[in-house]
Amino acid sequence: MSQGNIVNQLDLNDIGIKYFTAIFNQADDNNNGQISGDIIKGLFLRCQPAIDGSTLSIVWRLSCRQRTTYLTHDDFFIALKLVALAQNKI
Repeated sequence: MSQGNIVNQLDLNDIGIKYFTAIFNQADDNNNGQISGDIIKGLFLRCQPAIDGSTLSIVWRLSCRQRTTYLTHDDFFIALKLVALAQNKI
C-alpha cells in the first residue's frame, strides 16, 4: 500500500503528515526506512497520556503488516494513528 493510500485512509491533514513524518525520520536512526520494535516500544510507552503494554501489543499487531521486528513508514503512520485513538479511548 502506498503512502498516499495510507494517508487518505487515516484522514491526516498536512500538519499531521508533516508531524508523523518528522517523528519517523527522527526515530529512523539508520535512515533505512524502518524503525525497530525496541525503538517503537520506547517511543510509544513514553507517550502522554500513557498507553499500557497490552494496548501497545494490539497496536503492533494491527500496524505491522509484514509481521516483522520493525515498522515501515506506512506501518508507523498506522501505529501513530492507533496510539492516538487509544489515548482518546476510541
